[in-house]
Amino acid sequence: MKPQKREKAVPTERLAPSNITISLETIEHMKNCEAREWITRYRTKQKEVGKVAALTWWHGTIADIAKRRGQKGADDLKQRMNRIQNEKSG
Repeated sequence: MKPQKREKAVPTERLAPSNITISLETIEHMKNCEAREWITRYRTKQKEVGKVAALTWWHGTIADIAKRRGQKGADDLKQRMNRIQNEKSG
């Protein structure tokens, strides 16, 4: 028995970022969720390796984020994290 020939896959059109619309409220929500996630990761890291090592890890992580998003994006993330922290404690 001869193996059957497979048809070549036809590439499908991918959605370009210009075809997707996201509301400003959704973007804000996503950024705030990300800030909460980083707070959780930092706290977990503190429990695992201690405060000093966690702080060293965080400085490296925020530097990597700044390389990808620019300093403005990293500063925005830090401000959101601080605001969320202040809301919880105050």
